Amino acid sequence: MIQCSRDASRVTLECRKMKDQGAFPMLTMEARGIGPSVVLVASGVSGGRLEGQRLLLLRTLSDNSNGATGLTYSTWEKISALKESSFNKAREWLRAAGYVVSDAGKWKITDAGRRALAAVNSTDSTATTPIQNGPPVHATPPRWGSLQTPAVELDAAGSER
Repeated sequence: MIQCSRDASRVTLECRKMKDQGAFPMLTMEARGIGPSVVLVASGVSGGRLEGQRLLLLRTLSDNSNGATGLTYSTWEKISALKESSFNKAREWLRAAGYVVSDAGKWKITDAGRRALAAVNSTDSTATTPIQNGPPVHATPPRWGSLQTPAVELDAAGSER
């Protein structure tokens, strides 16, 4: 029996049971979008991107602990509000990527984790820059052949105001 699971862009195949043979080693691949299709590319256990539940878990650890104290497994899991299996998959990915470490029963974010989080935060499209006031603006790029004109306010006679 082969178990297939997906964690963000990482797909894992594990042999749970095989008749008359030993189990094959775990296979880990990254799902990449190529046009309208998805292609699986070989990767290691830490393959994939910092996104989805992985990113949520790293932000949770960063926001709720200081570098010296960290969080216990149970506290981190409770604050994250993820199901245990999802929490463990994301935590293991963060550990394998070197973004978090367990030290004396406490989970702590590493310098690599802080740098990765800063890089994601600096490219986050929903972030409000210091120059921008108010909510972030998401402009949709024009499609080829489309014509966009600015809105103009007209008076009762049809003239611009």
